[in-house]
Amino acid sequence: MTKRPQINKRFFSLFLLLGVFSFSLSAQHPSWLNYNTNDGLPGNEVYDMIQDSRGYLWFATNQGICRFNGYEFIRPVDTSAMRGSAAFNPTEDPEGNIWFNHIDHSIHFIENDTVRTWAFNSVIDQYRGKFTVIERLAIADDGTVWLALENHGLLEVYPDGTHRVIPEMEDNCLVFTTVGRKVMHSVKVVNIPPAVMAGVKGWSFWKGYEVIHWEGGRRSPWMAFFLPVSLYECIGEVSPNCKMEICFYSMQNHFG
Repeated sequence: MTKRPQINKRFFSLFLLLGVFSFSLSAQHPSWLNYNTNDGLPGNEVYDMIQDSRGYLWFATNQGICRFNGYEFIRPVDTSAMRGSAAFNPTEDPEGNIWFNHIDHSIHFIENDTVRTWAFNSVIDQYRGKFTVIERLAIADDGTVWLALENHGLLEVYPDGTHRVIPEMEDNCLVFTTVGRKVMHSVKVVNIPPAVMAGVKGWSFWKGYEVIHWEGGRRSPWMAFFLPVSLYECIGEVSPNCKMEICFYSMQNHFG
């Protein structure tokens, strides 16, 4: 059975806050509406959502992807073999097209309200068995497609189909980069340190665990003194609910 992505640890019902808070002397009264399949949502399990540059909301569900215009849910025309299957990681490219991946790791994009299959899905096929799920997806300004592959690294696929995995190494590491405004990251674990296996109050001391910042085609090594076991679940999605302390030490800056 194919493992479902762990980007979001829980499924949630789709709630949209419609209207604004009305302040009175007595209390605040937010107004909520609960949408489900009876209202046109493809599936009741929503894995992710984004708002595109035109203001539409896109929802990736267990039964496919759709957009919401404030009044109704609209599903794009999909004649692919994976139509109606779970969709993940919706993202917008510089031209306003929405990209996503299905549970079988195939990549698709929506153009003129029609789902089209990415021309280089064969590239992903070359790495099957080396990663578990696609954690994140992003499209760079030059059309390069970035895929964060769990336990394998960052897959960079250029517009001509050539590709590479970052980092090309066989050591424990966390690699991250920025694509547009999105932080892409992947943890590659080859040998799990005993400290991680033992676990001390949820924290681990990972001596020699390398953190790589990939930027401008170059790698900048960092030393991670303390990392929480769930670091890869939080980095790039910093919020008040993500409570942790990270101490990064830039080796490059220290040694000039």
